[in-house]
Amino acid sequence: MKHHIKDDGGRSKYFDHPSHYGDCVVRACAIATDRDYLDVFKDLCQIAIEIGDLPNAPSVYDEFLTRHGFTKNKPPKRNGKKIPIRDWVPDAPRGNIVAITRLHLVAIVDNVQRDTWLDERVVNSWYHK
Repeated sequence: MKHHIKDDGGRSKYFDHPSHYGDCVVRACAIATDRDYLDVFKDLCQIAIEIGDLPNAPSVYDEFLTRHGFTKNKPPKRNGKKIPIRDWVPDAPRGNIVAITRLHLVAIVDNVQRDTWLDERVVNSWYHK
């Protein structure tokens, strides 16, 4: 079974240039909520204005994901240690997940990591719907 699919979340529909720093937040949120990239970008910007932070800030994506029915979870562990995302994805709960690794967010949909690149760092926390 394939555990990674290259996916830009719909960014290329609107922008010719590759993603920039912080784009992982928009991309992961768009993929996990199955919503249009630009609509998610606008929603994140609106929430950022409401709470006075940047669109890719943890407080903003936490609010966005909570509004869309996601629940935040503690990091998955084996033998008391955090698990690398590649080892966790096959056993992760089915459904839509946004996993937080070091300085990155990645969508996981039905046990498949969907992102522009394959992240292999440990999962620090994760949202599930």
